[in-house]
Amino acid sequence: MDAGQGCWNGLRVGQAQALLAFTDRLEAATGDSDVLLMGDFNAYSEEDPIRTLEAAGYVNGSDRLPAEDRYSYQFGGQFGSLDHALASGSLNAQLSGVTEWHINSDEPTLADYNVEYKANPECRTGVCTSPDLYGPGLPRQRP
Repeated sequence: MDAGQGCWNGLRVGQAQALLAFTDRLEAATGDSDVLLMGDFNAYSEEDPIRTLEAAGYVNGSDRLPAEDRYSYQFGGQFGSLDHALASGSLNAQLSGVTEWHINSDEPTLADYNVEYKANPECRTGVCTSPDLYGPGLPRQRP
């Protein structure tokens, strides 16, 4: 049962377990226990897939950040992170710093490529693209 954790929680936990099995094989083959798992895990920090990785000894780098900086996206005033960098215990001891780069999460809706969450009087369907902010008749940025 997903227990409110979103779609396919059991499958996502299975994927986390498969990732752990892979890292175990990698460590055995290389003799190196320094492993960094990084990317979009399609799970929030408090969900079972991330907790599965942490229970195996991986440390979520964002835990070093102030709580207000632990997000990689925002939507409708809600902040969260599906993107993670989890270090094995041996690698975590070597990390000197962590940062969260809010490259797209703080983008204003007006600059977004989609239009489904903004008023676009030209849009008559759900597949419109944003108005061209630099099109004819609009001020252009000069290089």
